[in-house]
Amino acid sequence: MIMEYLIENSSLHIVISGKGAEIQSVKNADGTEYIWEGDPAFWEDRAINLFPIIGRLHKQGYTVYGERYGMGLHGFLQDIETEVIEKGEDGITFRLQDSESTMSVYPFPFVLDIKYKLEGNKLNITFMVENTGERDMYFGIGGHPGFALPFEKDLAFEDYFLEFEEGREPYRLWMAESELMSGVEEAFALRDGRYLDLKHSLFDKDAIILRDMGHSVKLKARGGERSVSLEFPDMRYLGLWHANETEAPFICIEPWTSYQATEGETDAFDERKDMLSLPPGETYRNEWSITFH
Repeated sequence: MIMEYLIENSSLHIVISGKGAEIQSVKNADGTEYIWEGDPAFWEDRAINLFPIIGRLHKQGYTVYGERYGMGLHGFLQDIETEVIEKGEDGITFRLQDSESTMSVYPFPFVLDIKYKLEGNKLNITFMVENTGERDMYFGIGGHPGFALPFEKDLAFEDYFLEFEEGREPYRLWMAESELMSGVEEAFALRDGRYLDLKHSLFDKDAIILRDMGHSVKLKARGGERSVSLEFPDMRYLGLWHANETEAPFICIEPWTSYQATEGETDAFDERKDMLSLPPGETYRNEWSITFH
């Protein structure tokens, strides 16, 4: 049986699953739901965490230290029941450690902690990865929260837009027909240098993957009162997605440290330029947040 856990304060009521430490629901004081419901007609997940890879691999495989391994989309964290190591009224910490199952697809001993802590109407999220092995460890990590749109009656998906930091000049990393990265990048124009108006056709070619996009973004609507903002100071990339070629009533805003494999380039983790490298005995820490206005 998959366990679910509640954290709350006077502003927010949040339910998190032990499976993958995935947020299931975020409601504010008046009962407004912000998180996608997981309708399998579009996307059955809600707010998965991604580890130890982001996206797809070459033929679902990779090499490291001369050996070859296989792994599916976004890694294995999303499919594994985690352990709760600390729980309070307004915070919780989940832990995943290496096991025989993980070592069969990812040959690194590790401890991964995911901490959620409420601060008013802000949810602080901390990823901590410890390399408990004897070799450098290679990985990517990130969030994949889906937000249900609209947040308010009488608004539509197309009323929403993303507001980026002023003065940013993001680049889009294009995907190939193979659904791997193509290696092609181009400037990604924003309205007035700051805004991306949402429309379903944005995602007909799969996800929009950005770099140099800044360290925060806000999801808001013309004429709306409710919004969501994300801050991700140590994430190098941002994915934007909903189910391809649909009118899915949600958007995923995904801060990542890395991205998926690139067509025609190496599949060796220790040679990929986007992967994080963690020496033996060291701990990686990445803090980001979601504020529900």
